[in-house]
Amino acid sequence: MPKNPSLVKNKLFENIFNYARGGIAIVSLDGQWIKVNKSVTNFLGYSEEELYNMSFKDMVGALAVATGIVYGPWRWFISLK
Repeated sequence: MPKNPSLVKNKLFENIFNYARGGIAIVSLDGQWIKVNKSVTNFLGYSEEELYNMSFKDMVGALAVATGIVYGPWRWFISLK
């Protein structure tokens, strides 16, 4: 058993997030980017800094955000409300 399980979990999360081939993003309920991995920035063509200054809602449209589901090249996204 690890001496600090929460440290192991945090490191595991960071590794999965940072090294995933697919895009992973954490977005606030009001549509602000909180954390994005390199795959997201490569796919969208924006730097992390640029995304953090944009709204997810601006990128996908108000209707898609209102329904909670986004289809398209993103495959799919379901928001947790």
